[in-house]
Amino acid sequence: MKSVNSIKKITKAMKMVATAKMKGDLRRLADGKNFGVSSIDSIFAQDTFMKDRLPSMGGGKELLVPVTSDKGMCGSINSGIIRNVRDYVGTKDRSKISVFSIGDKGSVGLVRPMGDLIRVGISEISTPYNYPTAMALTENII
Repeated sequence: MKSVNSIKKITKAMKMVATAKMKGDLRRLADGKNFGVSSIDSIFAQDTFMKDRLPSMGGGKELLVPVTSDKGMCGSINSGIIRNVRDYVGTKDRSKISVFSIGDKGSVGLVRPMGDLIRVGISEISTPYNYPTAMALTENII
């Protein structure tokens, strides 16, 4: 009984730590949302590498980039991302969609329902994600 109660306390502490980390991540995501929306177009417009490649991406094609975890206690978040991608693809023309999955859980979760759409699946990327890292990853996609 003593060991069961000890494990219960440890599990409760782990849940509290995970919740605190998640709240911090959500706060940082909300703070950066407006910055990201307006800055992506200006970054692509100013980058000479992207200027040469952007016209070749035309034709109404979409690239979905679901970002999931590689491991950890994020099951509901990962499954929610996978479900949203699957629902979104269900409403669109599959021939005009490609998926660039970042994170092992997203790659594994999407390979069965839409293996034909996955162009690249990447895992074990160091954080934080920044512009040079994103450009190095997407060099093979564009």
